[in-house]
Amino acid sequence: MNQTEAHRIARHYLGDSLLRVEENLWSKHWNVFFGAGKVAIAPTVEEAARDAADQLRAQGWAPSHARLEWRTGAGKEHALVYRHEGLVLPLYRVFASSLPDDYGAESLTRGTSAYGSLAFVLAEIAADCAHRIPSLWLPPFPGDSR
Repeated sequence: MNQTEAHRIARHYLGDSLLRVEENLWSKHWNVFFGAGKVAIAPTVEEAARDAADQLRAQGWAPSHARLEWRTGAGKEHALVYRHEGLVLPLYRVFASSLPDDYGAESLTRGTSAYGSLAFVLAEIAADCAHRIPSLWLPPFPGDSR
């Protein structure tokens, strides 16, 4: 993972509370520096950033920075939303059809859709997000083990 991607992932969780991200080459862990000189250390950037955010929340911090989040709905339906300072803007709806391994994704802002395997519809969403909002990290789809 490169430094730009590591920073984007950590910023997803911490916003302006993020100071810097460093990979410790000896321990193969990531150090996420945040707040007033605190550090969270974990094997992945995401784990370290999540730990840092948990520490800040325990002190009363609430995220207000721009980020993408998956929300789970009824059944096998999920929504990708853009959150920023209390605003929640739905971007995509992902749903399973009655056929096995058949999914759909509907853009709630552009009027487009995609149908196929879950990997296909998620790739379409990732490509669109990378094009439209490249500064934000797209978190893993709920239940995705990749």
